[in-house]
Amino acid sequence: MKKHVLLFTLILFMGITQLGWGQLFFEENFDYNSGDFSAVGVANWTASGTTEATIIDGNLSYSNYSSSSIGRQLNISSLGGTDYVRVVTGSPASGIVYCSFLLSIIDQTGLNGNTANGDYFFHYVSGNANVSLIFIRKGSSVTTFQLGLKKVTGSSVSYLGSDLNLSETYLIVLGYKFNTSTSTDDEIKLWINPDLSGPEPASDLTFSDVNSDVADIDKIGIRQATNTPNAYIDGVRVASSWSQAPLPVELTSFSASVQNKTVNLVWQTATEVNNYGFEVERGNRQEGIGNRQQAIGSSDWEKVGFVNGAGNSNSPKEYSFTDKSAASGKYLYRLKQLDNDGQYSYSKEVEVDLGTPTAFALEQNYPNPFNPTTSIQYSVVGSQNVTIKVFNVLGKEVAVLVNEKQEPGTYTVEFSTANLASGTYIYRMQAGEFVQTKKMIVLK
Repeated sequence: MKKHVLLFTLILFMGITQLGWGQLFFEENFDYNSGDFSAVGVANWTASGTTEATIIDGNLSYSNYSSSSIGRQLNISSLGGTDYVRVVTGSPASGIVYCSFLLSIIDQTGLNGNTANGDYFFHYVSGNANVSLIFIRKGSSVTTFQLGLKKVTGSSVSYLGSDLNLSETYLIVLGYKFNTSTSTDDEIKLWINPDLSGPEPASDLTFSDVNSDVADIDKIGIRQATNTPNAYIDGVRVASSWSQAPLPVELTSFSASVQNKTVNLVWQTATEVNNYGFEVERGNRQEGIGNRQQAIGSSDWEKVGFVNGAGNSNSPKEYSFTDKSAASGKYLYRLKQLDNDGQYSYSKEVEVDLGTPTAFALEQNYPNPFNPTTSIQYSVVGSQNVTIKVFNVLGKEVAVLVNEKQEPGTYTVEFSTANLASGTYIYRMQAGEFVQTKKMIVLK
């Protein structure tokens, strides 16, 4: 089987950017001007009600959390009557949807007593239904509070039962897990200050009930009601994997360079959680009209290699990959990061313009000597009928590797010696008036 691929001839380096793995639906750090929330946050959030939460100066901080100490913070209180919702792109309907955020309860104003059901202040939305509602009530003393969960409207509330401290910042992670066994078995999960040094830990609270499951998750909601405490919320992240909600795998650099017709990819991560490894994919950037280019479809990407990941890491890790099977044209590379649980996500892309060759050329096969396969690279100038044939030392033709009209570019063809004996062979390229021969050695 013939295999034709293109070579990179241009060096491209990206500036350092921070990328996340898994699908991060959105990140909200309330980096707006101070003031009424529905006025300054109207671009992303929709308000239903007239009593305003406010954006205030300052922010919440939590060690090793990616959305810590950024922008400003949202202040909710017991003024009552308003829900703020933000759309979750794509309305996920499988796996687990995670939402992590920072929370600090200032005082017990508005809270019901610790024997009451309390009220909810944070939730998911599916259609017109509120889902995975986080409830809050007074704790056992004037300086504490408790958190609980409710699956959907009509469910009972399940509280953790342990007290949390006022005026202390907590990292909260809310999960909705879609199960398919029955229509009433979806689970809701809650983590409080989870361990960020490794993969997803056991949740502090997990339960399901007989109420009907929902079809998807459309939005998240923050609720300000008469029983809402005086509280700060900050650093909201909504994602499809644990490695993106509380602690993403961060890609801090990704570059491509070319030397001697070999493409070298180098990338670095800052943190990793549950990282099985990276599939390296290459795509052909198709030319369009004028300065416009056609997008690459999913079927146009080709896996060209795999690099093992570090699993779990809070320190920088460096990776590299060498691709020897490319040729001229405009190409993209991307990384497909795979978790140990099978989830995956893509990096941004690096593009390289390889140009076109200026002269016909037939390269020495590599490796040489070889067994059982070797690769031969060659360059074509202009549109030409190209033949590459293999002969034994007696001049007898033993294989035809290429025999077709080809456009300008640099190509690679693979040659297998499955039916040939050890010895020296001659391979010859002819394209118009250009003819060149080289020797190869089969060593079995």
